[in-house]
Amino acid sequence: MSLRTSLKALPTLLRIGFAEAVAFRAEMVVWVFATTMPLIMLALWSAVARTAPVGRFGQGEFVGYFLAAFCVRQITSCWVAWMLSYEVKQGTLAMRLLRPISPLLAYATDVLAGIPLRLLVVAPVLAISLYVVGAKAVPASPGGWGLFILSLAGGWLITFYLNVLLGTLSLFMESSQKLMDIYMVLFFV
Repeated sequence: MSLRTSLKALPTLLRIGFAEAVAFRAEMVVWVFATTMPLIMLALWSAVARTAPVGRFGQGEFVGYFLAAFCVRQITSCWVAWMLSYEVKQGTLAMRLLRPISPLLAYATDVLAGIPLRLLVVAPVLAISLYVVGAKAVPASPGGWGLFILSLAGGWLITFYLNVLLGTLSLFMESSQKLMDIYMVLFFV
């Protein structure tokens, strides 16, 4: 497996991943709405800040913070642990390992291909956030935008590799599902 082969296969993998994401769009909508904890916390903290600011956070700052948390969570989410666990249980992981590209690249493209659909959900939330909070909710400088994009990429990589780690535990355990559930509880907090 060479870098050249992997790069050559990347567009095809992204097209296949996007087609799968579109095919499972109803499931993706359920997942998007299942990760709405920032919106619930937004309602709670906005109600608290309605009477008086909490520290330096007023109602507008809480709106910006929790809507940004919602958007970041949608963009950096990953489900490789469940895919890997399922493939180990079904015995289909061997077929993925026989392909001439890295399984990590294949899993990454599956997840990355779903981001455009998630952005369709995130875009209205961002528009509402900008309308409610104003321009102070976004970075003011190009350096700030660069750091934001870099932090999104880093957050996605951390989530991806943690999912890979949890998913590969299913090679050694009968089921790593409970560990993944614990991870999801911590992720939601």
